[in-house]
Amino acid sequence: MAWFSSQIFAIPDHPWVDTVDGAAVRIAMTVGAAGEHSGELLEVSDEQPQDDGSEKVSFNSHRGKISADLTVGANLSTTVPLKANDMLASTGLILGGRGFVLSEDEAKSMKRQCPAAAKL
Repeated sequence: MAWFSSQIFAIPDHPWVDTVDGAAVRIAMTVGAAGEHSGELLEVSDEQPQDDGSEKVSFNSHRGKISADLTVGANLSTTVPLKANDMLASTGLILGGRGFVLSEDEAKSMKRQCPAAAKL
């Protein structure tokens, strides 16, 4: 029997302010539940500082399957290459440029200017 766990609520980047000690950090909050469930993801859309040092926070809400990286949408971490595309095409050898190429005159000039280069 398979056992699954789902995130049913998440806020990935929320300000947390301790007005007494002056701490100000960012936190993530999640709620999990056994089984396969969709959830609600809240993303901070606006933050307004308050006189007491706290923040008034506004959110955008997204519903769907919440992935481990606290996003909603296609879970790209589980993608695999299509077997139907095996051996259909190859980009072959692609040169990124000519490299470090000198003309014969440039090489002779460098050898005159640098005795160590003349030994090469």
